[in-house]
Amino acid sequence: MRATRAKRTLAQQVPRLRPNHPRATNPSSHMLHVPSQEESGNKRRKTLQDNKLAAAQNGTKHDDPWSSDELKKLIKAFEACGNRWKDVAARVGSRSAGQCKEQYRYLRRVKRLEPISETTPLRPLIWSKFYNKAFDRCVAEHLGDKKITTVGQLAALDLDVSKPENKIYLMKLTEQTQLRNAVRMATPWKEKATEAIAFWR
Repeated sequence: MRATRAKRTLAQQVPRLRPNHPRATNPSSHMLHVPSQEESGNKRRKTLQDNKLAAAQNGTKHDDPWSSDELKKLIKAFEACGNRWKDVAARVGSRSAGQCKEQYRYLRRVKRLEPISETTPLRPLIWSKFYNKAFDRCVAEHLGDKKITTVGQLAALDLDVSKPENKIYLMKLTEQTQLRNAVRMATPWKEKATEAIAFWR
């Protein structure tokens, strides 16, 4: 009968290496290092701390809203420097490299880097974080010739509630049953549309 081979142990299956080979003394040196959850968390915390420290040195808080002037500087700095975020931050002057990178990626994600004029078709999230379904539907609102389709038309929205026709229009536009709530909702729409036009001029 043919003799069966003894099964090799795991240690025997590892190929022999020369004594001066790096894997001979450290068999795991060829393995890819995967950072643990704790290491990843520590790295993220360090990045946030660095951003907050840099922001404090520049006189701003990490979560302070960006002003229009800062956003203009950020966009111009990126056009000049690309993704060299330290150079971008130096041009902005009031934000850290991490803040600049985070803000620019946010603007690109929500598609706010395209220039806006009075004739730009209306779309959600003109320049702020506000959002609701009524704003989406106001584009399709038909009340005579008051259909709102562009940023310029929204910026020119008449909030004068002393005019009876405006009362009805604003309540239908915002889908509010109380006039004060309708005005409260429509006011930031008008403000942000005006701000967006002024920003890109």
